Amino acid sequence: MRLSLLLTMSILGILGISCDNDGIDPHDKEPPVIIFLTPQAGQEFSSGQTINIQFTLTENDNLHSFTYHIQNQVTLEIMDAETRHIHGESVELLFPFDPIANEPTAYQVTVSASDHHGNTDSTAVEFTVK
Repeated sequence: MRLSLLLTMSILGILGISCDNDGIDPHDKEPPVIIFLTPQAGQEFSSGQTINIQFTLTENDNLHSFTYHIQNQVTLEIMDAETRHIHGESVELLFPFDPIANEPTAYQVTVSASDHHGNTDSTAVEFTVK
């Protein structure tokens, strides 16, 4: 996942796409805040049911980027992943996930976010598909 984020940031740098840091507090030490809306920790879903992975990111100054991934806790396979370069003080994101499970399977969704000063936070939620 870190490789994906580094690769994305490197490509943006090569293309000359950079962030405008005007108006950003140079002394900011507060990391972004990540709040999961769905799923809830420990929530159970039925196989074949679409699960909406929905979360908000807020930042006191200005968001810079986020990554998210869903990992099967039995096989450790990454089922879905995305990295985005973003801006703003708040964003709400939604990713539909359609798992098929022949037996009860635990999944973990992990979201990491950073601001323009390198302040980062990461949080995870586990849920089960039966």
